[in-house]
Amino acid sequence: MYDDESRVAGMLCVVTEVTERVIGERRLRVLGDLASCAVGVQRVEEACRRACEVLARYPLDVPFAALYLFDDAAQPARRVASAGAATARVLPVSLAVDDAPSPWSLHGLLASEAVQQIDDLPGRGVELAAEPWRDRVKQALVLPLKASGPGWRAC
Repeated sequence: MYDDESRVAGMLCVVTEVTERVIGERRLRVLGDLASCAVGVQRVEEACRRACEVLARYPLDVPFAALYLFDDAAQPARRVASAGAATARVLPVSLAVDDAPSPWSLHGLLASEAVQQIDDLPGRGVELAAEPWRDRVKQALVLPLKASGPGWRAC
């Protein structure tokens, strides 16, 4: 744009915001990849491993994930798969349901069978980076996953 004396006085830049569309498409791709990775799986542990392999390819959507399995007779829950650079060394190998100091709220998860939101992870002693950035993860969700087989549950 020019002023009355033909000097540059400004500019007009027209853009179309596509961030939400791009994020939505990427998240749909995650869901599609998760569905396709389960094809032909015979064992629960293999399904967990494959799911975490998919999630590891999408750190912008899921900075970390860990899948724990337990059955009604075997406590504590054991980690069978994880995604994210630091999860293997930061997240516990096993989680007991009755661990009062644990930040992961398994007791609440099993009691309600509903998603549990965990706030202030650094204050609870969980230090994870939200890779590819250096920001620390502050919140997490603990999700109940119900298997079709008898007795097994995952979170």
